[in-house]
Order: sequence, then C-alpha cells, then structure tokens
Amino acid sequence: MVLFREMLTIIFLLLRAICFSLLISLGSAKTAHAESLNKTLFALEPIILVQEKTSLNPTGCTMQDMIKFYKAELNIPNANVTFLKKRMKNPGIHGYAQRIGSNYLIVLAKNLEPSELRIVMAHELVHIRQFLEGMINESEFKKDYLERSFEDEAFRLSLILAAAFYQQVNCSDLQHS
Repeated sequence: MVLFREMLTIIFLLLRAICFSLLISLGSAKTAHAESLNKTLFALEPIILVQEKTSLNPTGCTMQDMIKFYKAELNIPNANVTFLKKRMKNPGIHGYAQRIGSNYLIVLAKNLEPSELRIVMAHELVHIRQFLEGMINESEFKKDYLERSFEDEAFRLSLILAAAFYQQVNCSDLQHS
C-alpha cells in the first residue's frame, strides 16, 4: 500500500511538472486556456516536495518550518507558492521564482546542501514578495542577471534570513500546519 501511494505521488508530481512546463511555454499565461489550466493546477492540494532527512538547523527544523519562517518574516504568509526541484541545465543556477497569473512557482536545483538550500529558498521568496509588491518590472529581465534592480535586495535579505533561521529558530516553538 505504501509503495502504491509513493507511485501515485510520483505520477502526480510528474503531471504537475508537465503542467508547469506548459504554462511556462505559453509565456504570459493570459490566454483563456492557460488561465483555466492555471486555476486547475493551483487548486490542487500543495505538497511539500522536499522532505529533507537532515535537519536544516541545529534544532531539527524541516523544509516546511523554514518556508513558514521565511514567509512570516517577509510578510507573505498567504502567498500561494508551489515548490519543485529539478536538475538545472546550467549548474550555476540554484533556483528561480516565477509568477504564473496570481500564483508563484519556485524551482530549486536538486542536491543543494542544507546551507545552500537555506539561502536559495530565502532568495527566491524575497522575489515572491517583490512580485507581490510590484517591485519587479518585466523589462529588468533583459538586463544581465546582476544588473537587475531587484537582485541586490534578494541577495542581501537571503543571507540575513538564512542566518536568522539557522541561529535563532527553535522548531519546537513552531506549530506545524
């Protein structure tokens, strides 16, 4: 029975990844078909895709704890974010955030070390907050990565958030949802 559930989960995740690929290939996702697919995709129950076996800080915090902490610190606790992991074509890319309609996708590189995961997740969630506050102008994506106006804040805050999570968060104090 456990193996069957794991197989269903894998199939579900593959279908979800295919749907994301389709949405991304549609570009602005403004067509009626894309909007319909978008609503269907995000209506699905969120799944924590990464269940790290190693703790992400000295008190044994999980990926779920880290996401909850970062979202609270960035004042985006209700942002609808889906998380995926994949092998990046460019090994220098550790993650990216994307707006799809009124929802968000964060894709993380597979096999990140816990220290990298803490920083990359914080960095990408800063971008989600920037999207929500209208701080990201689409024309910025034509610029070189480090010349984009919104990257400075993401780099700066990601280090602060990651350090605070690692040093100060006691997961026995956090309620799991």
